[in-house]
Amino acid sequence: MKMKIAQGMVMFGSLVVAATPAWAHKSPYYGGADVLISSAHGTGVSSYGLSFGNATGFNIYGGYHLPRLGIVRPAIEVGYDHFGTFNLNGLPAGYAGSLSGHDISLSAVFTVPVAARVGLFAQVGAAFWHATATASDSTGSATASKSGTNALFGGGVSYQVTRAIGVRAEYRVTDISDQYGSGSVRSWVLGANYRF
Repeated sequence: MKMKIAQGMVMFGSLVVAATPAWAHKSPYYGGADVLISSAHGTGVSSYGLSFGNATGFNIYGGYHLPRLGIVRPAIEVGYDHFGTFNLNGLPAGYAGSLSGHDISLSAVFTVPVAARVGLFAQVGAAFWHATATASDSTGSATASKSGTNALFGGGVSYQVTRAIGVRAEYRVTDISDQYGSGSVRSWVLGANYRF
């Protein structure tokens, strides 16, 4: 009789483990890295009939999961984005221009599960950004830099491969507007994270 009870407890324990959502993990800490495919936009450039090309960059981040709010799992994230270099298109022959930038961000992330391993999430926060513009012609080159603090927001889908390893895809917008006009960096983000 005792043997049957013990076997039943083992079977029940196995079922509980199997039914536990794949994204459930003991540690609230996680970190990750992403690849960014970004485009830069600004009224100061478009008003002259110019545009920036796309750029490839990267993002690294760390986060902390807060207690659940119903089915919503909130988290706080700190990240660093390096957007790469955007070349300026539409300049006359003999002229070249580019824009490069990076930021440090602090944001809240809200994830809602839609399946055992899949979640939809929204991100909102602030980015402390720095951008450098470079212009050159046959006589030489010049640079100018600008910094600011603006909002960022985005949303995407996450997939928990194992209890520790996950992947996510996101579309994110970082506002880089200032007193001279409105601007933004819009990024497609794809990467992986690890829960400690």
